Amino acid sequence: HAFLFRVGEGGAVQGAYEWAASDAFGQAARPADVPASLTSAAIEALARGLQHYPAVLADTADGGLFVLNTTDELPPDADPLRQALRDYGAESVLLVAIFYQNQLTGMFGLAARQPYQVWHPQTISLLNPCGEIFYRAIEKKQTEQLIRESEAKYRTLVENMNEGLLTVSKEGRITFVNG
Repeated sequence: HAFLFRVGEGGAVQGAYEWAASDAFGQAARPADVPASLTSAAIEALARGLQHYPAVLADTADGGLFVLNTTDELPPDADPLRQALRDYGAESVLLVAIFYQNQLTGMFGLAARQPYQVWHPQTISLLNPCGEIFYRAIEKKQTEQLIRESEAKYRTLVENMNEGLLTVSKEGRITFVNG
């Protein structure tokens, strides 16, 4: 099971996205563009657990990596995270930090049901670039949506204004007239 979180100011976990093989964690595969409000209750519980135990975010930001072999390794003050992971069906977690302009902007991770999952160095080395790619793809899609919405507002404004508007190219050709 793979997931991606955006990390906002103050370590707030935002915009969780998840991907799972069929029947992994009791659910079907989920597309990359499903917003947090539509993700499973399990991924939302995990996001809340991470927010209630900021040491994971701090460790991930400092070292670029957080490895949890079993939930039993968590200290007593991490009970919200431990419970969230167990509710999520995960015993073993690997998180890789995603940095943008030297700021922690997200985390990409894998979760496994079995404790003491062996996270191979090859898996770890592939996660960071994968997380970066996913993060940038999601960011691009969100930006494109904002541009489409802005263009629609502009188009509506221009088409419905009571004044005339004429645009001319550098060559002197009329390129737009509202009417």
